[in-house]
Amino acid sequence: MKAKKPKKITSNMYAKWGYLFIAPFFIVFTLFTLIPLLSTFIYSFFESFMDGFDQVGPNFVGLQNYITLLTDSELYKYLWNTFIIWIMGFLPQIIISLLLAVWFTDIRLKLRGLQFWKTIVYMPNLVMASAFRYAVFNFICRQRTDHIVFN
Repeated sequence: MKAKKPKKITSNMYAKWGYLFIAPFFIVFTLFTLIPLLSTFIYSFFESFMDGFDQVGPNFVGLQNYITLLTDSELYKYLWNTFIIWIMGFLPQIIISLLLAVWFTDIRLKLRGLQFWKTIVYMPNLVMASAFRYAVFNFICRQRTDHIVFN
């Protein structure tokens, strides 16, 4: 009797295609987001600035930059301004989008040309949100700089 040969285990390498498909994301994310984020965090522990034409630093200061940041009264004003801009820009956009979604999905309305209206309404959403944010930002900046006199 012949000895049985052990079965050769073969498998299709479908997983490699998934890895190849998502690899560009991880490469771009690492190069353009992760490395700058980590280097910024590392640089935050150093003092480095220009004094005229002279470069001062980088000098290791530890957590002093964070202590200065959190004890500065201006930070909380900036956070409050950011919160106001977020409320003025984000909340109306979400409310209008949800109202339009309810309107466009209501079967009882029997809207004609529904795909046309969805395209007309939703396409410029990003443009309008960006324009609104720019207008609010421009208004706030003008309010803050009206008292500054430029020579």
